Amino acid sequence: MGWVTKIIILINVAVFIAQQIFGLKNIDVVSCLMPVMQGQFYRIITHAFAHINFMHIAFNMFWVILLSPLLEKHHRSINYAIIVAMLVNIIGCTELLINWLITLIPNGIYSSVGSFFGQSQSSSGAFYYTCPLGHSGIVYGYITLWAFLGDKYQSFFGFQVRRIFVPFAYLIVNTIVLPQASFIGHFSGILCALVFRFVCFDTSENLSSP
Repeated sequence: MGWVTKIIILINVAVFIAQQIFGLKNIDVVSCLMPVMQGQFYRIITHAFAHINFMHIAFNMFWVILLSPLLEKHHRSINYAIIVAMLVNIIGCTELLINWLITLIPNGIYSSVGSFFGQSQSSSGAFYYTCPLGHSGIVYGYITLWAFLGDKYQSFFGFQVRRIFVPFAYLIVNTIVLPQASFIGHFSGILCALVFRFVCFDTSENLSSP
């Protein structure tokens, strides 16, 4: 496990411990559109390292431990540190952008399709106060970058699927099993990692040819 992965885990764990010991409230660090529009830009970063409860952080750190060392080994630590830092900022901004675009949808149209995506908000205007929290958006970025490494196919619940579709498969399963999870946050992680991959990386690279 490289030093970047260790720092990612350390930051997440340290913030969670601080939440428990010092009573740091999630409302003070989550990335809500309204407070960010009022100048609280730090939320774009802080929301990615705070968690609701122990199971929330444990699940996300499981994926970090599983995937981050592979990505760090492949991209080299310094490059990977830059990748992670950019993903945190880009994914955070994308989540806010999507929330803002949803606020432009007439309430009648929104209410007819919003429930399909697991959104409980009664109106599109509620997305001014929809607040992503946790490292899972970044985890979906890790999963997406991992999907380009190694073999083209991956076993997914017994089925052989192209690895590029694995992040979307996880997103669908996660949304069905945990409808309260942030669909927009997870989708933003996939979208940003895809764009980042094709814009910044050599598209022929994989784990077998570092």
